[in-house]
Amino acid sequence: MVYIMSRIRLISFVLIISVIVSINSQAEVRLDNWQSHTSMTHAVAAVVDDEGIIWTATPGGVFSYDPAADMMKAYTNIEGLMSTDITAISANAANGNIFVGSFDGYIDIISDDEIFHITDIAVKGYPNPIIKDIIIKDSLAYIAGGFGLTVFDVNEKVFLETVDNLGDFQQNTTVNDLLISDGKIWAATDDGIACVDLSSYKRDPAVWTNYAYENGLPKESIRHIAFHNNQLYASADTTIYVMQADTFVVWKTLKSYESITGMSSVDGDIYYATAYNIFKNSTPLTIDRPSYYSGFAQGFIDGENRLLPLFTQSGIGILRNDDLQIISPKTSSSNLFLDMDVDSDGNLWAATGYGGFNQGFRVYDGEKWHNFDLSNYEGLPTNDYFKVFVRSDGCAVLSSWGKGYAIVKRNAGGEFVPEYFHKNTPMTPIATAESWIIAAEADEDFYGATWIINYGETSNGPVLISIDKDGSYYSFINRYSSNSRWFTELVIDFSGTKWLGCGNISGSKGMYYFNERGTPDDDSDDIYGTVTTSNSALSDMGQNCLAVDKTGLIWIGTSNGLDVIYNPSAVMSDGNIVLGSNRFIGKQVINDIYVDPLNNKWIATNTGVWILNADASEVLDIITAEHSKLISNEVKAITSDPQNGKIYFGTLKGLSEATSLSVEPSDKYDIKCYPQPFNIAKDEEMIIDGLAKDTDLRILTINGQHVRTLSGFGKIARWDGRDKNGELVASAVYIIVATSGDSDERAVAKAAVIRK
Repeated sequence: MVYIMSRIRLISFVLIISVIVSINSQAEVRLDNWQSHTSMTHAVAAVVDDEGIIWTATPGGVFSYDPAADMMKAYTNIEGLMSTDITAISANAANGNIFVGSFDGYIDIISDDEIFHITDIAVKGYPNPIIKDIIIKDSLAYIAGGFGLTVFDVNEKVFLETVDNLGDFQQNTTVNDLLISDGKIWAATDDGIACVDLSSYKRDPAVWTNYAYENGLPKESIRHIAFHNNQLYASADTTIYVMQADTFVVWKTLKSYESITGMSSVDGDIYYATAYNIFKNSTPLTIDRPSYYSGFAQGFIDGENRLLPLFTQSGIGILRNDDLQIISPKTSSSNLFLDMDVDSDGNLWAATGYGGFNQGFRVYDGEKWHNFDLSNYEGLPTNDYFKVFVRSDGCAVLSSWGKGYAIVKRNAGGEFVPEYFHKNTPMTPIATAESWIIAAEADEDFYGATWIINYGETSNGPVLISIDKDGSYYSFINRYSSNSRWFTELVIDFSGTKWLGCGNISGSKGMYYFNERGTPDDDSDDIYGTVTTSNSALSDMGQNCLAVDKTGLIWIGTSNGLDVIYNPSAVMSDGNIVLGSNRFIGKQVINDIYVDPLNNKWIATNTGVWILNADASEVLDIITAEHSKLISNEVKAITSDPQNGKIYFGTLKGLSEATSLSVEPSDKYDIKCYPQPFNIAKDEEMIIDGLAKDTDLRILTINGQHVRTLSGFGKIARWDGRDKNGELVASAVYIIVATSGDSDERAVAKAAVIRK
């Protein structure tokens, strides 16, 4: 049966966002204690400074390692980097400064733990602003990348020349590698090799000499260059060329899968690397590598020039003769956080996505990352885990793209142990691949049964399966269209109705709802139907995310804005549901919706995070990378630990964490005020903790005079030491009277205030 949705006209005020953000609302969503959790296991470049400290560039930031002290330090946006996706790194021997270049064109200069920002390339508007290489000679830094070549004065911190045309090569050709030798700078580019005298005015195309296909080079990009025995070597994909006179000839051709990742001349020997080996003069080194090579570097450590292998998943190594020391940061093994949930113990669970380029799933216990992927966990059937849901028993359901689902439990020893389910369930594969069983989003109903979507495109089979507390399986077809199994998003409302949405994986097919009425073996009383743009006010036929709030409303995130079903229980009585759209969010792409303990809505978009109040009639705040420590504006997932207010923002560049006031209210008052005493000048705010739901807080003098009234919506409120007139209060002991708007419960606490 199909229920036609009636449109309603929503009466609202047209308000400017900056006006509607009130002082009280700002306080409710204040975010503190920002942290960034990025993967630093993939080393892309490294340099050793004059003190023997190794600096390593990764897609999650920079880490330094002091071999003498055995100490490591990480640098992300929290420490001041403009970008964490680092692609090039170099050391200035004159003053020890470290130059860091990023994928998005930012240059950061680390100087004695201060960081200076160079944004000219990033804001110039180049189609490809990536920094590929940085060489520092004398007082000049030569910076290469997707824009060509530029020259930077490291003392004055100004750009001197930007070279758009390297001779006859196309404008802004990508420069992949730089080399300075015999008073010349050599550039390996996508069009060939170009060189020029260092003393020349490099913006003049006529001063450059080009070497390309006519000189024996291939038409593909030249990735690496090196001088060895006074000859220039160049690599392109799997072939190394050597220059003889003005002609390049093939020196070495590797197997078709052995793309060259690095090349350099070290102490009279030529080294080159592939993902599988590092070669010294064509002979592979006997290194027991922990993961694939991403290249290598070299530098003086312990007084000797050491080879430093770079790894795709294990950080960096120091090779001392045949002994390899691995330096690997203890971080997440991936920057992809596509779906997340938090269990009752405060463990954060994260899935990385689908499509063959993902890294399984991971758990963060507040101190340590537990990484589950094919490279470090034996028996994992796939890396493509793209949905995660934590059940009330603490077990996590991890849904995969092709290998069913896993249920992960924590054993008595504290280890997380997955059990895999891709054969012994009622799930069926997609029609085009007999062994490809796709489990999509999971949820838990009032009775403790686990429900999981069985994605199947256009094929017969169940659209949902359920597992009750006894472990019995039930399967349910799409009663409206038996071969339509395009759904990936799932929520269960207060009536037990399962609402399924078509995510951006499968295209736009609309929504399906289903309620078995508690009788999984009897389909005669089932309720089912569809919600589409043709029979309702739904903004888009694709649903990126679904959420049920604390009043039972269903929130729908689409690529065309935010919708809400006001009366989902109407389907239980053959009624029409009422669906509307949120005007504040507009037509933005909604990636995720998180309902916090205060019933506020945290909306993840491609332009940051919007925070709406309980009924979405007010914008409480907008969180962006430009005005906070958010690691990226493209936020894919949001969740929090309601017990302590830690909120997590998942992106494609890592995970951002902050502390919020969105804490689950206490069942009863247990008020603690801290710090005690509250020194207004030093502490700025007093925390009032242990509040019940919807608390009115009255601050009184010891004689009972009214000082200020505050509202506490969750477990925590803050007082800035000011009275109702905005004036700082005097040094004294104050009485705090808390009254719950949800019950008749009251509590009283004392707070000592010092004002100097």
